[in-house]
Amino acid sequence: MPMPEILIAAPPEITAALSAILRGRYPCVPLAVREATEIVTAATKTLGKKSFSCCIVGLSDAAGLKKLAGRFPDTLFLPLALENRRRQCRDLLAVGAFAVILLPLDKHEVADVLGRAETFLSLRSGAQPIRQDKPLPALAALAVAEATSWPLAWTIFLATALASTSTA
Repeated sequence: MPMPEILIAAPPEITAALSAILRGRYPCVPLAVREATEIVTAATKTLGKKSFSCCIVGLSDAAGLKKLAGRFPDTLFLPLALENRRRQCRDLLAVGAFAVILLPLDKHEVADVLGRAETFLSLRSGAQPIRQDKPLPALAALAVAEATSWPLAWTIFLATALASTSTA
C-alpha cells in the first residue's frame, strides 16, 4: 500500500510544525485555518473534493469531530488535544478519532501515531499481518544457539542449584 496522504487542518503554526515533522515521510496537504470554528467547514470542503486516508485536525470539541467522522467514515481522524486533558481525549476517541495527538507536539509521538495508522490502513486494505505464533526458522536457530551458549547454560545451572538448596 502506498504511503497515506495526510490532510492537516489546523491553525497555521501547528500546520507548519506538523508539515516540518512529516516532510519526507508522508505526503501532506496543509490546510491552515485561523479560526477553530472554521476547521470543520474547511476540512469538509477539502475532503469533499478529494479523499484522504488520514486527517490531522486541530479540533478540541467532540461535536465537530463527530460531524467529520460521520460524513467521511473511510478517513482516519487524528485530532489534536492539549496534554493532561483525559476527558477531552476520551470524548474525541468516543466520537470516531483513530488516535489523539497531544500538544505540545512531539515528533516521536506523531511518528508513532502515524505508523499505527499506516499499519491499520494496510490491514484494512487486505494486507496480511506477519504471523507471530510461529518463529521464523532463522530466529529459532538463533534461540537454540543462545540457549546452548556457555554463559546462559551456567546461569541456568546456578539458578537451578540455588533454587533446590533454598527449598531444602
